[in-house]
Amino acid sequence: MFRGLTVGSDHYLVNAKILFTYGKNFANELKENKTEGELELLQLPEYNIDSLRDESTSFLYKRRLDEKLGESNFESTEEFYQHIVKCIHQAAKEALGEKF
Repeated sequence: MFRGLTVGSDHYLVNAKILFTYGKNFANELKENKTEGELELLQLPEYNIDSLRDESTSFLYKRRLDEKLGESNFESTEEFYQHIVKCIHQAAKEALGEKF
């Protein structure tokens, strides 16, 4: 705890560092439970994100993503999430290209 200014209160600042390893553990868990053919589906492509420094490429990516997202009706939050992820990947592949 850290002492703060005295302003007529007995409250202290609490500072914490927290590490969330959800993504890594979740990916490892999926890999352990999948067959070799199914593992290919889990590997995400790497995109050429360095090209986002160029203003025209950044604008192209934003425009493609906006076009793909559009407005749609979804029955569940999971369905909506999957749609967003799919749109992000499609826009990145079209505008940025994949690293090899």
